[in-house]
Amino acid sequence: MKKVLIIILLFGVQISFFVVHAQKNGLIGKSVIPNSKSIFFAAAGPAYCFGDVGGSHYEQFLNGINDWDVLNTRFLFSLGYGQTFKHNIGYKLIFNYGNFTGNDKNSRNEARQYSFNSEVSSLSLQAEYTFLGGIHSNYYDYYSLYLFGGIGVMNSNAEVKKNGVAISQPPPDRIYDKIKLNETAAFIPFGIGYKYSITPKFSIGAELSWNYAFTDFIDGISTVTSKENDLLANLSITFSYKFFDSLTPACRCLPYNQ
Repeated sequence: MKKVLIIILLFGVQISFFVVHAQKNGLIGKSVIPNSKSIFFAAAGPAYCFGDVGGSHYEQFLNGINDWDVLNTRFLFSLGYGQTFKHNIGYKLIFNYGNFTGNDKNSRNEARQYSFNSEVSSLSLQAEYTFLGGIHSNYYDYYSLYLFGGIGVMNSNAEVKKNGVAISQPPPDRIYDKIKLNETAAFIPFGIGYKYSITPKFSIGAELSWNYAFTDFIDGISTVTSKENDLLANLSITFSYKFFDSLTPACRCLPYNQ
């Protein structure tokens, strides 16, 4: 599955390069994609899996928003390509890779003695809407605040342990739990982001995002008491580079975009 995701990502990037080449050589007119800009970006930051294993010592509320164990926070890395158009609407194609972990120790389910480690890779296509600032606002600002959401496919390879010993089947004392160590499923990414332009080409920012998976096996296990699918959350620092734009002359007269 990882190979499939990488092939799809490379295919998407190749299409993007074709679009940029066509724009530069007049094969695609500005009437087709007016006032657009193309960017590459990378991101990294802390991430956490809200799954069946681990969590806080207290009962969940607000769909488990308090079920976060800071000691089991790991990192998520992202690479992507995107374009923005008139009216501050755009899209981005993103490849993510992360490693997630969890442990029942010091949780409300400590007696189970479960733990997990899961490698997760995903590819998603997201829409983005800038509602504050941005290149197409009435008064151009160095910053932008935006919302995003989309659809993607996610693959996870997990290792589940009971009392420190790796297992692939439910243990005798929990025969109604389900274990699935490799899983591929659709997911919905959504969140909010902030971007600040250091130069006309380079920007830094931050994104807070959630990734709702249509599966309960991102952590490799679905316990008998599970009521929700798994959710990945991350806070990423983003680095963006605008390598091409097709701003109209009216837009280019702005000092910042010259």
